[in-house]
Amino acid sequence: MPYRDEKAGLSVAALMLIFAAMGFALRADFWMTVEKLDVQDVTQGEPILIDYSRTIRRPFTADWRVKVRRFTDDGLEWVCATPISREDYDAKSRLPRPVTLEWFAWTDPRCYDLQPGRYEIAATWEINPDGLASILFRRTARHTDTFTIRPAP
Repeated sequence: MPYRDEKAGLSVAALMLIFAAMGFALRADFWMTVEKLDVQDVTQGEPILIDYSRTIRRPFTADWRVKVRRFTDDGLEWVCATPISREDYDAKSRLPRPVTLEWFAWTDPRCYDLQPGRYEIAATWEINPDGLASILFRRTARHTDTFTIRPAP
């Protein structure tokens, strides 16, 4: 028959296991859902507009990154990328109107003046709901889109 302290130890271990299992069961959209990430085709020199909408369901911290690559004859060529940046999100967070690539990838000016061609954008959020880079609770939300920059007339 287990002693009282053994029962307490087993109870704590069981609760920790349940807590960890709940963390694994929750997907990224428990915290945030990106409904739309659609980069508009534009003529070179025009602002690159993004039809972007998201719903923040509860506060969280995330590491985010935006990458832009250009299609070439033999694959994708890296053009620009933001460094991994940490941001706190909550229901009061608002998007600018309009959302532009300059705002979305604000830390890399190479993303603001793209040459004519076809591109792919990838946005990634590593959601850390506990505010730490915890492997147990980290969830990834990744969205991609393609767009074209037409030559100026």
